[in-house]
Amino acid sequence: MGLIDRLRRITMGRIEAFLDRVERPEDVLPDIVRQLQAKVKQVADAEVKALTALKGACRRLDEASGKMARMESGAAAAVQAGEDALARQALAAQIDAEKRVAAAEAEVARAQGAYDAAKTLRLQFQRDVATLKQRSGEIIARARAARARQAVSECFAVGGSEDLLETIARMEEKVAQREDTIEAAADVAADLRIALADVSDETARSEEVQQRLDALKRSSNL
Repeated sequence: MGLIDRLRRITMGRIEAFLDRVERPEDVLPDIVRQLQAKVKQVADAEVKALTALKGACRRLDEASGKMARMESGAAAAVQAGEDALARQALAAQIDAEKRVAAAEAEVARAQGAYDAAKTLRLQFQRDVATLKQRSGEIIARARAARARQAVSECFAVGGSEDLLETIARMEEKVAQREDTIEAAADVAADLRIALADVSDETARSEEVQQRLDALKRSSNL
């Protein structure tokens, strides 16, 4: 699980649930605010890195798209000139460029998703910090009332050096582990499909070159 996915589990609902269960929420609330402010900076750094990656991916997509267009035009020109060998080379290069375009598009989508996730989480943490500061009295009063109704504070041994946000994030660790297992299985299945597709890739590429060459010849004779 990546940084953003792990931090995304730290929600205001879980923070409030945690405060409901500690013996003296007024003692730990300042630490939670301080740690949450530190997470804001951490996520902001991840946001900057994600934006840099997104810009690089967009640049590579533009380059691959430009080459694909040039090879397509070159193949058509070679057929018009009767240069079959040159047309074959251009068509082969066009097919390779199309694959790079597809890969670049996927890279852009992943980078965009990472950037959006980091930005959204940063804004959420900033709002959470403001909310905790504004509603500290209400949160503490509610936590004390909840403590009077159920004695569960012994389940949360809060020490001075403990990372409170990590404790909050672990409240549903088993659920997250099951989600990770499902995601991992999906990734393995995807990798297997890609590996099987690559076995016949070269044969399909040669057939595609011939088909495109024949099509260009037919269109040039019209």
